[in-house]
Amino acid sequence: MTGRTAVAAAANVVAFGIAARNGIPISFWQFTKYGLIVTVVTVALVAPYLWLRYLM
Repeated sequence: MTGRTAVAAAANVVAFGIAARNGIPISFWQFTKYGLIVTVVTVALVAPYLWLRYLM
């Protein structure tokens, strides 16, 4: 890691360490860029289900 720390679950910190040990450092902003995409897709897929399941 380049001076930044992983923010989130302990599993992410472990994954950052394993990646760095294998020569593939992951920067905070790389993690954030992909994390935001995954978050948006997940919310877009789950929100309609929750709306139909609990509000209809």
